Amino acid sequence: MAACPNKDETARGGCLATGCLGLLLLLTCLQYAQAAGILVVASSGADLYSRFIVTFTESLTTGSPASDTPKVTVIYLDEREVTGDDLAASSVAVTVGTHAARSVSALDPDIPVLYTIIPESVYRALASSTGTCTRQSAIFLDQPLARQAALAQVLFPAAMRYGLLLGPTSSERQPEIDALRKVIDRKLVVNSAGYEADIAKATNGLLYRVDLLLAVNDPLVLNRENAKWLLYSAYQRRLPVIGFSRAYVNAGAAGAVFSEPEQMARQAAEILLHVNGKAAACLPAAGFPVYFSVAINQSVCSSLGGAICSEDTLVEVITGMEDHE
Repeated sequence: MAACPNKDETARGGCLATGCLGLLLLLTCLQYAQAAGILVVASSGADLYSRFIVTFTESLTTGSPASDTPKVTVIYLDEREVTGDDLAASSVAVTVGTHAARSVSALDPDIPVLYTIIPESVYRALASSTGTCTRQSAIFLDQPLARQAALAQVLFPAAMRYGLLLGPTSSERQPEIDALRKVIDRKLVVNSAGYEADIAKATNGLLYRVDLLLAVNDPLVLNRENAKWLLYSAYQRRLPVIGFSRAYVNAGAAGAVFSEPEQMARQAAEILLHVNGKAAACLPAAGFPVYFSVAINQSVCSSLGGAICSEDTLVEVITGMEDHE
């Protein structure tokens, strides 16, 4: 691009139009992208999503200079729908929850989108390939199986056979299971149920072959009713269950790893602070949450012979194991 003339050249003949026009357009585009800011679309105003949004906006404020704090616009889908105009007026979008993810994806957005609080399986069904620049990314609701296995190893070091019950959705995690097999000194025993009628048979066949269960999120095999039955059956066999939510621990699992909305919001803000204001921003690859918590059912854990550790200590230990992988 031709350079703008100096002061003397301007006095003699004015600016070289092409160069100045190009510079003006570039500055205008960058200023618009920054002013447009971040659009946050939440599935509803439920507590789970509200907690995410509060922490997300706070993290953006504390993580950037006061003069450069990104503008944030929030839409709650139980109040109004998101539109193409909303997306066009933004430089990047963040969805919070599955309903929000599907609503934004259906609009075929041209701007980068970061999906959060969404199962990996839902994201894989929504995301489209964007070549070398990732324009759609996600922080999964799921936890990595290696993290669940790490908690299992700390709490129940004597357990050597870990069982996994898969359904149609969780079967897509087979590459992750294969990778875990290569790095863990435990045997992984996998049973699958393709239909609801197969669940009881697959579960009973698994319980007699393992020392511990890693609960894998799947809407067929681990819906609310099936999860209760699996936890009861496992406890009757004195088998610990390591879950992926606090609800599992409250229902009788020995322990679980999971990410709070505030933790996913913190990670999302860190990502967006790197790309805000960039019209052609490339997002990092979709993946599991970086920040996580641990919950332990002390009575269940103790009755099954598990180690008694504080939850904060367990987070530190697992984080250290992940850092050394």
